[in-house]
Amino acid sequence: MAAPRPTLRAPEPSAEPSAAAGDPLRHRLATLAASMPSGDGEAVTAAIARFDGSEAAFLAIVRMLGRHHDYLGPGALHQLAELHRLFAAQTKG
Repeated sequence: MAAPRPTLRAPEPSAEPSAAAGDPLRHRLATLAASMPSGDGEAVTAAIARFDGSEAAFLAIVRMLGRHHDYLGPGALHQLAELHRLFAAQTKG
């Protein structure tokens, strides 16, 4: 029998890193991290805080989110694809 899924907590704007305010990519990452259970969300939030803009760091965060895609809801693949588009737009510019 599978273990019960943890209860999701609602995203709290105060939980988002302040650096996310002017950066659409960081804002989206922080929003997704806030929708995860506390332990997993905290690990992603810590990775976002260390995010240096590199492709390797971005992919590490996306992998963390992807491992827990069931918490992101039915549009998880679209949300992850949007993250890739935002990252590509930032690295081109």
